[in-house]
Amino acid sequence: MTYQQFEYAPAPTRDPDDLAKPLYGASFGEATVRFVKNTFRYSGRASRSEFWWAALAQFLLFVAFVVFGALGAAVESNAGWAYTVFENLARVAVLAYLLSVVPLIALAVRRLHDSNNSGWWLLCVFIPFFGGFTGLVVGLLNSEPAGIRFDKA
Repeated sequence: MTYQQFEYAPAPTRDPDDLAKPLYGASFGEATVRFVKNTFRYSGRASRSEFWWAALAQFLLFVAFVVFGALGAAVESNAGWAYTVFENLARVAVLAYLLSVVPLIALAVRRLHDSNNSGWWLLCVFIPFFGGFTGLVVGLLNSEPAGIRFDKA
């Protein structure tokens, strides 16, 4: 009995400085640095760990936004400096959160590439009711060796 043989891509090397290739098993720090450095890169691939660490970083920014906003709302406006501090921290958190949206879109496209899918699948976000699950699905997709076709030669 013979089995169909599949061609696999060579095993990836683990070089955190090579931003063109996915970094499998990335730590939080490595993934965050790569997230920032690859802000406008829509070609190439990103590993599952890169995607989830960046999602965690964005979630933490959102939590900071909520906490500082709530503290600013809890402190009365006539409290002086405390109100101003929390109000400004909330503004910084909102700005950081909004600035992280574009890199997260680029990261999701690269994550789709790692699973051998086109980045255009990310437009599923705009499907009512089901679009919210797109980020979860993108993050859970397995890496496919054929995704190497999205790497620049």
